[in-house]
Amino acid sequence: MTIKQKLYISFSLILFISMSIIGVFFYTLFNLNEVHNSQKHRYNQIRRVEKLKEYNNSFSWIVLDIITDYEKMHIVNKRLEKADELFINLFSQKTDTINNSESTKEKENLELIFSEFENIEKLIKQELFELVLKKEEKIFDSFNKKYDQTTTLIQKLLIEEINYLENELLKTEKNTEDFIETIKLELVILLLVAIIISFIISGKIIKEIKDKLYKLNEGV
Repeated sequence: MTIKQKLYISFSLILFISMSIIGVFFYTLFNLNEVHNSQKHRYNQIRRVEKLKEYNNSFSWIVLDIITDYEKMHIVNKRLEKADELFINLFSQKTDTINNSESTKEKENLELIFSEFENIEKLIKQELFELVLKKEEKIFDSFNKKYDQTTTLIQKLLIEEINYLENELLKTEKNTEDFIETIKLELVILLLVAIIISFIISGKIIKEIKDKLYKLNEGV
């Protein structure tokens, strides 16, 4: 094999390794970008679910105000108007929240949450309002039990949803750390291989050139 051929082989190997390093680099960028988008998606979903918790608490305060001041119809009407406004805003987020779920179980959980919110809407706007019109404080006991069961279930489902999303975030972060460590190791190996191959081939080429020069000098 001539020196020229060896140089071509050496250059081709180093070029291949260099392209591999560049490929690993771009693959890493692509993968990290996907991870970033996934994490951003989950953070946004957590904020949506946290907002649902705020709605749940707001409805509880509205119910408490109505029961406390059930004899003052102007206060009751204001609280019902506030409830209407909250329900409109709540259900306007339903499609977006459910569509951003990542699994069938998560989707079913969110659909159940909104279904329970619909039950709360009926309890406040129909059953509670009818009880207020009767003007009897003791009749709220049965309503309170029913409402507490519903709102407690919603709170439980929301906590489960948030825990699920937070666990997924932790898994993603752990996988990202493992991926980065793997990429670092691969890059170090490729660089070492490139350096070793370069030294071996260049050493052989230099030795062959020295031998030819030695023979040439001997001939002269």
